[in-house]
Amino acid sequence: MNTTPLVQVSALTKKFGKIEVLKGIDFNISPGTVTAIIGPSGSGKTTILRSLNALDVASSGHITIGDVTIDFSKKVGRREISALRAKSGMVFQAHGLFGHLKVLQNVTVGPVVGQKRNRKEVEAEALELLELVGLSDKVHARIHELSGGQQQRVGIARALALKPDLLLLDEPTSALDPELVGEVLRAIRNLADTGWTLVIVTHEMQFAKQVADQVLFIDQGLIVERGTAAEVLETPKHPRTREFLARILGDF
Repeated sequence: MNTTPLVQVSALTKKFGKIEVLKGIDFNISPGTVTAIIGPSGSGKTTILRSLNALDVASSGHITIGDVTIDFSKKVGRREISALRAKSGMVFQAHGLFGHLKVLQNVTVGPVVGQKRNRKEVEAEALELLELVGLSDKVHARIHELSGGQQQRVGIARALALKPDLLLLDEPTSALDPELVGEVLRAIRNLADTGWTLVIVTHEMQFAKQVADQVLFIDQGLIVERGTAAEVLETPKHPRTREFLARILGDF
């Protein structure tokens, strides 16, 4: 069994001007696992996620994803950024889909145009991905014909079509009506069951309990507590974690 982490983050810091948002973050992610990042607003959760994709370039520290390692204490070039960014797919709160393209075209345009891959092969893979996220009946639908939850699932399939090593999801249900949240969470659970490596910033604690192999609780730019979902979400040790969960779950 391969025990080498897919992702290794060491001493990661991020400053915006004089404000230090991340203060020396360390964690590993094993392949085929789900990591949930939780914490209060403004704690640095999304900055961690964006740093993994180099959308926010870290101020110092190391990130390794697969065979790509970047030392952010040195000057980082575009080629290094592109190599790191190619390792992960990002799903944002806003779908950002192409309204003039149909569902299948939205999923295939990146691999075909950006990665110069064979269209027929890409379309075959895209159909499998759309089935995985429960949209096999919407292949030829236009984006405006879809609900918010369906659009978010197209966004997930689009990110996966690029064949990333891991998928990063930033509050994927936060912009949805409550009745649409469940369908997106089911799609994400299917990805986890299929063996995709996922990193999710989420406020859905019950969902995190069900799917996460590792939970990181972030507060004021630090990992305050980490462990399995049961350890962090059911029997937290740190008072700050207990305080946060009491406000979210009301059961501590």
